[in-house]
Amino acid sequence: MFFQYFSIITLLILSYSKFGQGQTILDQNLLRSTYSSYDSATSISFTGKSISHIDHNTFAGVTSVQTIDLSNNAITVISQAFNPFYYYLVYTSTSKDPYNCFNTGVGTFIRCAPGTHFDSLSTINLSNNKISHIDMDSMLGTVCETLDLSHNSLTKLVYNQLFSTFSPVYPKSRLRKLYLNNNQLTDISGLFTQLTYSYSNLTHINLSYNKLTQITSSTFSEVTSLTHLYLNNNNINAIDSNSFVGLVNLRQLHFYNNPFYLENGSLSQILQYLQLCTQANNLCFVCSNSSCSKSLASLYTIAKKWIF
Repeated sequence: MFFQYFSIITLLILSYSKFGQGQTILDQNLLRSTYSSYDSATSISFTGKSISHIDHNTFAGVTSVQTIDLSNNAITVISQAFNPFYYYLVYTSTSKDPYNCFNTGVGTFIRCAPGTHFDSLSTINLSNNKISHIDMDSMLGTVCETLDLSHNSLTKLVYNQLFSTFSPVYPKSRLRKLYLNNNQLTDISGLFTQLTYSYSNLTHINLSYNKLTQITSSTFSEVTSLTHLYLNNNNINAIDSNSFVGLVNLRQLHFYNNPFYLENGSLSQILQYLQLCTQANNLCFVCSNSSCSKSLASLYTIAKKWIF
């Protein structure tokens, strides 16, 4: 009988422990207990800790952080944890501040100024989670240079889920590299739709291994600084002919393993249709599985099946 009760109690403890691991919340208490000098820490990592939720106030007071790694967890939603305005409005008097911005918590315009705790932030790694939703004005793409959201469950993204709408306060986004590969994205038509100050530094976008079906002429028209674009391994079967015209800095386009084709079209006709290798964009590379071609002449020699 004793062993029977002991087994039951052990099972309950193990079940509770397993449940607790799946419901870990990253908040200031956990941050402080892990990093005694959290306010001056340059690297914060909670990778593989079964975190399912990030509290709004987790990073309040963090001033020197350069990298935040929350990869390999069970996070499903990104709310305001990376929004510097949220902490400033909560923790600081705003009566003497010179800017007007939108208070996402109250929903009214008040006087406030941006927080400074993400001034040095370079990388946010949220890869390999279960993220399916990002709150509007979460500010993710405004506060860092590299944002990794790969290997999640995102199905659609629009502009103010990643970028700031506070243009008077943040005239430019610092984001350079955006990783959205290996999600479930079917539509990004509303992601890069605002003025170019939002993406003036953005050079790399990885959208490979999603479920995109079409690229319109406005999809990337505002991302004129783009140099590397990964669209391979999607379901793209429709592309506007002007989709890549404005990308005058484009150097690599990875487009293989998509069903797009022109009926009876040669590789040269496809390139002309997409207006990739034109006078305005004469250094464009088109990449196959194993190599990238530099010149228009050598592009014709790449097997069409490897690119399109």
